[in-house]
Amino acid sequence: MNAILDDKADVFMNVRNLGDSLIKDVASKRPLIWIDDDPAKTKQAADVFDFTVGMVGKKNYPFLQKDYPTVRQWVSLLVGAHTPDEVVYKYVKAMAENQDRVQKIGGSLKTFTTAAMVKNPAKLEIHPGALRYYKEKGMIK
Repeated sequence: MNAILDDKADVFMNVRNLGDSLIKDVASKRPLIWIDDDPAKTKQAADVFDFTVGMVGKKNYPFLQKDYPTVRQWVSLLVGAHTPDEVVYKYVKAMAENQDRVQKIGGSLKTFTTAAMVKNPAKLEIHPGALRYYKEKGMIK
């Protein structure tokens, strides 16, 4: 983003949370535009990685003229294998049992659901602490 601010780059592509404060900060210092895309092409790109299509609402950034299609990616929380099972269990439990509070954080977390926590299209190994919680709640076999 510094390269955009310094006029050393003209295009920025990255995964950000909706309403990202860094993008808003850059927009307050230089003009920005959102590159529009054909929703069918956005869906085609999303399907490659088992992502979904969402919309970046006009209300998310002051420079948007309309809502724009975007690829919504799943998010994974990674921890070291050395992280104690109980620590991960408590973290996962806190997230899962406080869905409303997590959603109130805003941005992309507005659509957070406990049910989606077990989504794992990359087939990453699930930490034993998380696996324990998911099994206890019948979210995973």
